Amino acid sequence: MSEHQNYRQASFRADQRKAILLSSLGDAKARLAPARLMADAKDKVIGAVTAIPNIGVEKARQRPLAVGSAVGAFLIYLFRRPLGTFFNRQYVRLKHIYSENDDA
Repeated sequence: MSEHQNYRQASFRADQRKAILLSSLGDAKARLAPARLMADAKDKVIGAVTAIPNIGVEKARQRPLAVGSAVGAFLIYLFRRPLGTFFNRQYVRLKHIYSENDDA
């Protein structure tokens, strides 16, 4: 009788472990489903993209002078042609004014 009880207990434990294995296998299949993987990747990308402005604002608060200098340099780069034209005109005007004064 003892062997029979041992067999039944072992069979019961095996059935329990088989159910646990099948349950975890079902969970793994659900996690590895292409739709779920795409949704997870999409959520991760959206989270990263929404975090970028917060990181930028935080860094700007930590180093306002560096950020201001970088923004100023970028603006000067963007407006280099109009600024060059403006300063060239000013140079020509001043040169003309000083050359009139030198002649007199």
